[in-house]
Amino acid sequence: MNFKAQLIFSVCLLANAAYALSYIQDESLIDLNNNANRWVRITNLEDPHVITIAKFAVKTHRREAGIYLKFSSVVTGYRQVGEGMKYRLIIRAENVAAETMTNYETLVHEQDAKNHKNLIYFRRALANDIEE
Repeated sequence: MNFKAQLIFSVCLLANAAYALSYIQDESLIDLNNNANRWVRITNLEDPHVITIAKFAVKTHRREAGIYLKFSSVVTGYRQVGEGMKYRLIIRAENVAAETMTNYETLVHEQDAKNHKNLIYFRRALANDIEE
């Protein structure tokens, strides 16, 4: 193949790849560098599974710390695929006793095969950690 034909072929190949990738809605499915350890922003913060993870974090923290928190919403979040799935979330919750709403940062590890969740940490979020 001559240079001109190779160039046209390459442009067509790239155009087809871009067209195919445009149909993938979930950016975590696009991994051009095969980097399994990257954090991917969660675009649907109202996804029932994300809400389940957030409520698990609040419930577990409430049991461990003895502070009655009531889940309100997920402010922002990221997930990471590895051995299972890790969720790093900013959660809005109400401290019922103090009648205050506060943002908390949490990290939850979920083993898919066993449906086992582990709360890695749960702490008050820093102001600069919050991206709405």
